[in-house]
This record gives sequence, C-alpha cells and structure tokens, in this order.
Amino acid sequence: MLTARDYFYKFVAPEQLNKSYQAAFQERDLSQLPNGLPNGVPSFSTQEDAFKKAVNHAPNRSNDILIEHYIENLIKLAPAKLKSRLEGMFVAKVKDLIANAAAQHSRGNYDGDLIFFNVGLSDACYQYAILYYEFIRLVDEGKRLGDRHPEIVQLTKSVTEHTIKIAIAQRRWNREGLVQFTWDDVVYSRPDMEGYAITIATYSDKFILYHEIAHHILGHTKLGNSPFTFLENLPDICKYWRNTMSKKHMQEYEADAAALLMTLQTRSSNLQEERDKELSIAVGGLLTLTIIGQFARHVDKASIDHPSVSSRFDQCVAILKESCTYETSIGEIIDDIKRFQILLRKSQGWGLGCRWDMAEFTHN
Repeated sequence: MLTARDYFYKFVAPEQLNKSYQAAFQERDLSQLPNGLPNGVPSFSTQEDAFKKAVNHAPNRSNDILIEHYIENLIKLAPAKLKSRLEGMFVAKVKDLIANAAAQHSRGNYDGDLIFFNVGLSDACYQYAILYYEFIRLVDEGKRLGDRHPEIVQLTKSVTEHTIKIAIAQRRWNREGLVQFTWDDVVYSRPDMEGYAITIATYSDKFILYHEIAHHILGHTKLGNSPFTFLENLPDICKYWRNTMSKKHMQEYEADAAALLMTLQTRSSNLQEERDKELSIAVGGLLTLTIIGQFARHVDKASIDHPSVSSRFDQCVAILKESCTYETSIGEIIDDIKRFQILLRKSQGWGLGCRWDMAEFTHN
C-alpha cells in the first residue's frame, strides 16, 4: 500500500512530484527573503543558502523544510509507542488560501497519516505576529522610555498603521473567505524586528500543526493511541471536552489540549530552555486562537464542527496555568495576549477582546 507521502504526490499533487513547496510555488528573487530565521530552526550561513535549502529540500515527512524539522523534533521527544505513528506521517503544505488546516482520513487508501497545512492561516498568523510583537514592544518599552521618546513615537506610528492595514485586510478575508494580500494592506516588519516576528509566527504554525497531528494520534481520524495519560491526568477544570455532547466539539477540545501538552510534558535539564519552551507554547496557542477569533467574529458562538473560540481559549489558559512551571511568566503572556485582543477589538469591532478591559489584568 502507498505511504501518505506517496499518496499525496500520486493522487493529490502529481505535478509537484518530489518537489518542495518552495520549489513548486516560491521560486523568486532571493533579495526578498526575510532577514532572520526562527529560533530552533537549523541555522544557515546566509539567507540565500536558506532559501536554496528550502527549494532543494527532498520531501520525507513534509514538503516544507521547517515543518519537516518540527516533526523530526517531535519524534525525538515522543514516547516510544508514538514514534512509529509520527514517522509514518506526511504534512503537505498546500497553496490553499482558506484559513484552516486538515487531518486527512486514510480511508484505506494509504498507510500513515496525511495532514494538509494550508498557507492561508499561516500567512495571516505572520501578519498578526508582526503587529503583536510591535504592540508588546511598544507597551514594554513605553513604560521604560516614556511616550515622547523617539523610539516610542516611531513604534506608535508603526503599530497604528499596521493595525489599520490588518483591520482592512481582515474585513476582506472574512468577506471573501480567503487570505489574499494587496499592496495596500500587507504589513511588513521593520528589519530590526523581523526575526522576532518570524519566531512568533512559527509558534503559531507549530500549534496549528500539532493540533492536526493530535487529531490523528488521538484516534479522531482512525484508530489512534488514545487516551493519552497526560490528557487524562489533567484536572477536570481543564477538560472542556467533558462538558459537551458534541463529538466534533469534544475532538477539537482534545486536539487543542494535546497540541499544548505534547511538548509541555517533555522536560530538559536546561532551565532557560524549559522556560523559553513554555513561553513559546503559550504564545503559539493563545495567539493562534486570538487570530481565529478575528475570522470567527462571533467568538461565543459554536459552529457545527467547532466549539466557540472563547471556550477554546479559556481551556488553553486553564491548561497552561495548570501545566507550566513558570506561572508568573505565563501570567504575563496571558495578559499580553488579552491586551492585544483588546487592540484588535477596538480596531475591527469583534474578537476575543470584547470580553476584557485593561483594568482586569492580573498575573495570577
């Protein structure tokens, strides 16, 4: 029987046979490459070298070199009983502008698990990551330097312009159902901040990816390795899936929880590495759900397939508070995310920010 990888190249995208996503869709001027690479990504000597490696990447577990790197790291951290399942997985990055991703059921056509990683949601996450980093930098540096400092004046101008541009783009994305960019509303990061924005965007990409992987290994698409003991060991206050009669809603809650816990439950002896990992996981999950809230608009309303975005966000907050070692730092991240949600609500008129005001924040 075909592997998931071979099935994708034979029946889904035969024209891309053995090509990386970059080779198929992103052959372009190397001068347009980002100025930095995310933390945790294999370092390359130059941007040109990085892009060439991406173009020349031989797809094994993914047609995208960064996603392949994420999966390889997850395999190293995974319990023995899950390694073989992860090793048989293929994540296909596809040029689909819908703000979604999908775990594909095999239906007996191939061995292994297939995931479609649409670029639409990932591209939107990068735009929001730029704004998020600028906004948090403005809040933090503003306290230290004061409102009249030249750096703060410049940051304020940039945050204002980017907030307006993303609001205009988001209205079009919601109207058309596709994440498409125009010259008028695409957001570009300052060169000195671009590396940070890219890093934050990878946190969101990882959460999206791990959520879809969780659907497979939790048995939502076919026989899986469920139940995970670390899901079962969570306190009941974190198990939102127990409070719903909808099987689809239950699966979404479980996938969110597993996306966080798959990596939180792996420990290293390096305390700084542990702290950085916890913070990146928190930002990835909470920022992604914040962005999904801007697409959903009615954040307290469930759909047939998904529970409300607000309840998904609340479950992730509960899990992070319960499972993270550095509680003070996690509290600060949660407050930063809520402040950002308020900015989006004020500029777009909807989103998770409708639930808070600035006076409510605590670090508990």
